[in-house]
Amino acid sequence: MAENKVAENQPSNHVGEKAQLDLNKMGVRSMADLLKSQPSEPSFLVDGLLPSTGISIIGGKPKDGKSTLIRNLIHAVATGGSFINKSVQKGSVLYLALEETDYYVTDHFRKMGVDEQTPIHTVLKKTTTADLRLLIGELKPALVVVDPLFLFIRVHDGNSYTEVYNAMGELNDIARDQKTHILTVHHIKKGAVSGPDSLLGSTALFGSVHTMMMFEAKGNDRVLSTRQKYGPHLDPVILKYDSSIQVYSYSGTEELSRVQSMQDEILSLIEEKGTCTHQEIKGSITGRSDALSTAIQQLVDQGLVLRLGNGTRSSSFTYKLPQGNGDCSVNGGVQ
Repeated sequence: MAENKVAENQPSNHVGEKAQLDLNKMGVRSMADLLKSQPSEPSFLVDGLLPSTGISIIGGKPKDGKSTLIRNLIHAVATGGSFINKSVQKGSVLYLALEETDYYVTDHFRKMGVDEQTPIHTVLKKTTTADLRLLIGELKPALVVVDPLFLFIRVHDGNSYTEVYNAMGELNDIARDQKTHILTVHHIKKGAVSGPDSLLGSTALFGSVHTMMMFEAKGNDRVLSTRQKYGPHLDPVILKYDSSIQVYSYSGTEELSRVQSMQDEILSLIEEKGTCTHQEIKGSITGRSDALSTAIQQLVDQGLVLRLGNGTRSSSFTYKLPQGNGDCSVNGGVQ
């Protein structure tokens, strides 16, 4: 019995074998090794938006123009242009257009001005991840586009976290091994859901990508924003569409557009009334109070509106046009 007790306390041969593991071969690095290394910062295919190596997803409603925008990106990468006012790393592109016809794809690229030497390769039929890996190894693209995602990964249950995460993980492995960026195109849910939860299917879609781009229609304009693993998120920007060449162009941030719209309303209001208080302006114009204050301040700074008074209770602010007359007291001033 005592002998058994001693034997139980002795390290087994199996434990002893663990001590002989080759930690370097298994990818284990000590903190000393990490601190001695000088890893480079992640590089970007699209400056501050899409990393050179990784995967991303763009979500939007059907027929809102996602594929058109992505072909704009493909053209920018292949020609070294810009995308939504951001610089782009030039390189070849592999485009899996799994829902498109060759006529519409060819027509769009022709309108954007490509020629026979433009380094874009298209695949217009369903393919496999094994074939994709071979194609990337052969063509060495800087960007791979998969449109739409679920026609490629072909999961049985798009709401299954495990199934979707494993499928996206395979794409991530390909991107990392081949040092390329894979951009996937996907639909969003119906209704008012926004942000990462808007993607149709499992939340694993958002959890597995480096950048999620959200693309939505607002009237005749389109709005693009991002949620990112690397770098700051992209605040909503407005894109204007030129139907003659089927190209979206950057038209400023949504916040800037909102402020400019408020400024037009403020000028019209003051012109109508002669002078206005802050409360009159605030009561007549809808929007966030911080955006309204920014709009007023910019008008004052630009000399388009005169502000009288010093914002105190006895000498509160008055706003009027430079050529206007009259006066009006303000209660509370600009907040």
